[in-house]
Amino acid sequence: MPKPSFADLSATATDPAKIAALQGDETTLPDSVSTWLGRLELLYGVPFNYLVSDTAMLPIESMRFFQLDFNWIDCLVDGAYSIGRSTTGDMAHDTAFAGQVRAAAIQAARQVRPQALGAELPDVAPSDARQVSGFLLRSAVVNAYPGLEVDGYSAAQPDKPLALLRMERLSPNVLLCLFAGLVDRVRIHEPSEGLHFGVDAAPAGGFVKTLKSVVASDGHSPGAQLDARVNVPFRDGSQAVIEIAELATFIHRKLVAAGGLPEAHPFTAAEFALEMVEGVEQVMFTNKKGENNDQQ
Repeated sequence: MPKPSFADLSATATDPAKIAALQGDETTLPDSVSTWLGRLELLYGVPFNYLVSDTAMLPIESMRFFQLDFNWIDCLVDGAYSIGRSTTGDMAHDTAFAGQVRAAAIQAARQVRPQALGAELPDVAPSDARQVSGFLLRSAVVNAYPGLEVDGYSAAQPDKPLALLRMERLSPNVLLCLFAGLVDRVRIHEPSEGLHFGVDAAPAGGFVKTLKSVVASDGHSPGAQLDARVNVPFRDGSQAVIEIAELATFIHRKLVAAGGLPEAHPFTAAEFALEMVEGVEQVMFTNKKGENNDQQ
């Protein structure tokens, strides 16, 4: 068998298809490289002025929705992967395995947040693998509530949260979130463990407690809010310590009068807790192009 000529070797070394055929499926990226590229897919290490070129685009107390342009992301990853690429052969080799590099980076991007949290890999649909969207929030609330939680929802599946790929404070008042898929609505709320007893300030002064129905009656389901409230009594006329026993009596009487509790039904600590527990505050933003964001 004749030895291949220099021209034959050169042609092979510069042909991506021939390089791929010789290498087969044995080429794999080291974990450290795929992880680094995966983080790059999620914009880790990208300077903030590349994301927001002018501060007027993200004014104080604003939110901006966006979708990643993967032509740009592919160029970003290719630029990082091209370090050391100096010959035609290097270029051919990188071209031959560009698909494997991109696939490894995408897979690693899905694992960055779960690995950091020690959680399971999120359920990401194949169609969402290269559909990443998110938002930038610039607000004092980012600094005031460091334990904020975020849920994103798509228009196609409004009841199923999208996998959260990245959530990070870029500065004391700027929050970046990335989701797998096209986010349509975002729910920002306090941590669920923030459940607590609470009362409301009355417009005329003092404090009141709006009551909830304990049982299903008069068209109200259990836990539904009633058009009934009681004034909150304080010990010794102060505004610091609530007179709990007196408040419980007020609530019991008002519930019976409003039809939220049968007179024969016992009013125990469980019923009192139902009335007093406050849920966590939350705000919903809807991504509507050309319109103001809905809030609730």
